[in-house]
Amino acid sequence: MLLNEAGYSVNHDSLVYDGSKPIDGTVLEITVPKGKVTEIKKGQIIDVAAGVYSVHAASGTPAAVAAETVEVDKDAEKVQIEAYTSGNLKRSGIISDPELTADDIEKLREKNIILK
Repeated sequence: MLLNEAGYSVNHDSLVYDGSKPIDGTVLEITVPKGKVTEIKKGQIIDVAAGVYSVHAASGTPAAVAAETVEVDKDAEKVQIEAYTSGNLKRSGIISDPELTADDIEKLREKNIILK
């Protein structure tokens, strides 16, 4: 065995800004309107209300950011996704319709999701 042989490789995530703060993630179960959502894209803002997670809406409270793009079956009402729950993320990679308000950005910051 060579001492300078590569033992692993690091793949950089295009959504992560830097590693100066811990980057945490989890798997969330997202409630989707049946037949109306075909995919949840990487960078999509995820809301939470009364413990139920959903794609961001004007009345929602941002709680996480989708870490990967996930296809949603047309008959699905729930889908599991990987999501970032803290860390410095690139604002340019964030997807939100409607656009995030200053209040939304503050709520993300309170959860330790910093958009740069």
